[in-house]
Amino acid sequence: MNDSTPSPNDDDDLPVMAQVVVEGPTIGRQTRQQKRQAISVAEDDGNDDPLGRFGRSKVAILVTVFLVAGIMGLPLIYVSRAFNRLEKIFWTVVVLLYTVALFYGLYLYVIWLFDRVSR
Repeated sequence: MNDSTPSPNDDDDLPVMAQVVVEGPTIGRQTRQQKRQAISVAEDDGNDDPLGRFGRSKVAILVTVFLVAGIMGLPLIYVSRAFNRLEKIFWTVVVLLYTVALFYGLYLYVIWLFDRVSR
């Protein structure tokens, strides 16, 4: 057989874990890009944290929750592996109280504004 002709067993040189199924139907053989993608998946460092490096920082998550997202940031706390179960419960209560205080403060401000406008 000629060296330039690919053999039917070209995938044998890939590690076993790299021979993963690529999403979607593939017709015929895998392209080089699909092989590289499969190899990069196999060489992953095993960190499956959905938030990446950001998700391992308690400070970054709490700053985001309190200064940006408020109660909408609770899923950041739930998904993060930086917090244990007790901490998640604690921060959920704190965020709920913080949100209630913000809405109450907004209510008082609106009442004050209406009082000032009606004079």
